[in-house]
Amino acid sequence: MRFFKHLTCFVFVAAVLTIAGCTEEKPVQPVNGDQGMYEEEVTLYFSDADANYLVADKRQVQVESTDCTTLAAKIVQELIAGPQEDSELYGIMPEGTELQTVELKENGILEVSFNQAFIENQMGGSAGMTLTLYGLVNSLGALEEVESVQVLIDGEPTEAYQGLIRADEPVVPMMEYVQPVENG
Repeated sequence: MRFFKHLTCFVFVAAVLTIAGCTEEKPVQPVNGDQGMYEEEVTLYFSDADANYLVADKRQVQVESTDCTTLAAKIVQELIAGPQEDSELYGIMPEGTELQTVELKENGILEVSFNQAFIENQMGGSAGMTLTLYGLVNSLGALEEVESVQVLIDGEPTEAYQGLIRADEPVVPMMEYVQPVENG
């Protein structure tokens, strides 16, 4: 009889936790004991020296919150700031690019709005635009909640970047632009 009481109690607790949406979350460490700032590892994609591929650059960033839009905004800010000074990588974001808004829609589409400089100051033709677009999309696509990225200019979708790359619909990450790992 005692076994059935314990079993019933266990089943009840398991049901309550399931209904409450109890999920396993990765632990996040406050920075230097500061409960207002957290440190997260993110993967950013920058250009190689020849502008042929994207190269992953993992780094620790400090954020006020670990929600998706806060992390996404920080990732974009880090992409705009460019690679570390001692890196052999090159920036992918056009000069003067400013982040305006970041919004996660219910269907996993992350809308990211930039100023006009994102298009007007783009260099490198279609290859440069491809690295910019997929460096951004692949970096943001690493966030669990993000299925695709919709790039907006001044809050509106843009049909193409200087007529070369269509971006009027959400873009999914494509790892084919990432530099292959050499075995050796």
